[in-house]
Amino acid sequence: MPRKKRAPEEVEAVREQILGHAVSLFVEEGFEGFSMRKLAARVGVAVVTLYSYFRNKDDIYLAIVAHGLGLLSQKLAGAVHDSDAPLVRVRRMIETYVDFGLEEKNIYSLLFTLSVPKYDDYVGTPLEQSALHALMEGGKVVELFAEAGKSLVKSIPAGAEDFALLRLTYYWIILHGFIASHNSRSLHYLYAGPVSMKEHVIEEVVKGILEEVSRAVEIVGSAPEPKPKPRKRS
Repeated sequence: MPRKKRAPEEVEAVREQILGHAVSLFVEEGFEGFSMRKLAARVGVAVVTLYSYFRNKDDIYLAIVAHGLGLLSQKLAGAVHDSDAPLVRVRRMIETYVDFGLEEKNIYSLLFTLSVPKYDDYVGTPLEQSALHALMEGGKVVELFAEAGKSLVKSIPAGAEDFALLRLTYYWIILHGFIASHNSRSLHYLYAGPVSMKEHVIEEVVKGILEEVSRAVEIVGSAPEPKPKPRKRS
């Protein structure tokens, strides 16, 4: 008698179980040290069973990345859903990002800390579309922060878009540095003061963003009116 086909819900449940174990294994072994054999042993199934759900370890890795970035973008979007105040939205997004990094340590590490393949590594391979999907999920996160930043100022000086992206990246580096050092427990050896480092970092980032927005507004307000071009003589 042929085996009864599993319901979609059962298939998805098994996939999630596999991905959950895979995240931990990637963090423990690194991308190069990860293998389908090690994952099968951890999940408690035959290796061939894994291949009935995923093509290979790269397929598993990309599924985790897409899921993790999708989860992050959902949390960020939800954090600003009930507020129209631009500054409140920016602060909530920053707090949400930090909380995500501290609560989802393994996924965060796989997304932003470990040395792992990126989209360019999959171009021209059978997994290019999967890599593109993961890249687009990451784009949603960047766009949410970019839109939140733009909402703080009515207009950005011409040619300042690249600079704004540079500053957004700069503040991400600060937040990432806090999250990574906290999760690795290095921070506990560097700072053990009574002031919450998490709250301090968030406050400093928000303060820095406000200062830069103020400067941008001043630039917009003080920019001279463009001079009309002289008419050509006929």
